[in-house]
Amino acid sequence: MELRKKCVAFLESNKAEFAPFVEGNFKAYCSRLSRPTEFAGEMEVQALSRTLGVNALIHRPAEANGPEEVPALQIEVVNFPEDAPCVQICFHPRYHAGPHYNSVRFLGDSGEGAPSTTLAELRAASQGERRDRES
Repeated sequence: MELRKKCVAFLESNKAEFAPFVEGNFKAYCSRLSRPTEFAGEMEVQALSRTLGVNALIHRPAEANGPEEVPALQIEVVNFPEDAPCVQICFHPRYHAGPHYNSVRFLGDSGEGAPSTTLAELRAASQGERRDRES
């Protein structure tokens, strides 16, 4: 709920930038978004990225025909330099209660606090995995 509040506050503070992408009344949209059951999308990922000072990498495995295609289908949300912290998110379009995002961490990551991984490191790791599969 804390992240939702931050997201909504950022959207409201930047209404001129985000309102054109909302169908209907912007204030009503923000009110709905405050509820824990309301779906958030890429616009909200953009807002949270900027609010929290992190880039984001969205994995979309459901779009891939196999594991080798997953890296090519990632969406990068880049609002800061490549060496800024980068969160990883996995988008599930057919979750049990509808579309859903999950946080993703590396094995061995305690899950405490902000991730220390940067977008540059994630790109390098992704290319390294691709090279390993090709050899």
